[in-house]
Amino acid sequence: MNKEEWLGRIFRNYYMKNAERVREPEMLEHREFGFVYFNRKGMERHLSFPDRESLIDFIRSRYPKHAYYSTAYYISPGAPTMDEKQWIGAELVFDIDADHIETSCKNVHDYWRCTKCGREDRGPVPNRCPNCGSDKLNSVTWVCHECIDAAREECEKVVDMLINDLGFHQKDLEIFFSGHRGFHIHLYDKRVYDIPQEGRREIVSYLRGEGLDIALLIERTLGSSIRPLDLDSKCWGGRIARGMYEIILTSTEENLKRLGITASVRKYILLNRSKILENMENANWEFLREIIRRRGGKKSIAKIIEHVVNMYAAEVDERVTIDTRRLIRLPGTLHGKTGLAVVNVDIDGLWTFNPFEDAIVLSDETIEVEIVGSIPERVWGIKLGKASRLKVPLYLAIYLVNNNVAELCRR
Repeated sequence: MNKEEWLGRIFRNYYMKNAERVREPEMLEHREFGFVYFNRKGMERHLSFPDRESLIDFIRSRYPKHAYYSTAYYISPGAPTMDEKQWIGAELVFDIDADHIETSCKNVHDYWRCTKCGREDRGPVPNRCPNCGSDKLNSVTWVCHECIDAAREECEKVVDMLINDLGFHQKDLEIFFSGHRGFHIHLYDKRVYDIPQEGRREIVSYLRGEGLDIALLIERTLGSSIRPLDLDSKCWGGRIARGMYEIILTSTEENLKRLGITASVRKYILLNRSKILENMENANWEFLREIIRRRGGKKSIAKIIEHVVNMYAAEVDERVTIDTRRLIRLPGTLHGKTGLAVVNVDIDGLWTFNPFEDAIVLSDETIEVEIVGSIPERVWGIKLGKASRLKVPLYLAIYLVNNNVAELCRR
């Protein structure tokens, strides 16, 4: 039995007993579905189902490796071409993936190898081998608590801006763990369903803090009774003001120097810290004029603001959000690489959710595997050790085997 057959049997057994856990999307009959299967390349898509029973029966009989549905609504979702489907509208979806977030843990547990020259190294996979220039690189990536926490932080930023800046309601938002290294945020508000790609791109740009005119922001703060920068205001003006306050409150000579702040401005901030903070608390931003008068003052303010924007900007996958015909993972199904379930995460419980407990739905029966590649000392909270053969729970064996670092031991 090869790896795909073994995995297929496990998934089939799971779905035969637990297919009722699959959650169908609203307006099911207007959605397109797509599936990836074991021992078969590519995706079967342009499928539709008239009701939940038909969908569940299909999943039980085909036990897919990956299951997806469209964020879009169609008149004829099962039609073979997009034109024939007749697009009605689409949910607004945000994909947050630790793969796209810089984390120190990647330098510890991820590694890659060039198949041409044999060069290998730890850390994120480069586009090309730095030794020979080949793009033929194999990689092994892992998901850990640090990865998930980094994705959690981005989730929190998106939810905050959607509710407090853009005026959407929490009741119309849902978060799902993707089954791997991140989260999907769905916005079910009929006002967004017909927003075209460019409009969705603008929303992503806002979440990322792109296109902020820093010079204009400073100019209007100093020259208008309506100040964009205000500790109590919402949106980016308030966010930037609070970030500047935090930097000035906690800054040291070394920290300011690292930000690229000139010596003259550093000296002014550190000598007048208490007065500056008091002024900010009273919505008095005249101290900016004092900074601007100093050498490199404008550039120093801009660097502080740029740092704050980078701090608060949300890292979302633009391609997913702007795609009005996107397929997204179906809640309640299994992720074919990890075996973890795609599960709903309560917004207020985002930081108590533990995927290595709450998304594990497969058996914990003991399986013996042979280690054939480099593995971290601890995976999903389980200490693995350095033995060439390990006995691990079935759900972890699936992850190790799928990551090509372990093989099933022949009995």
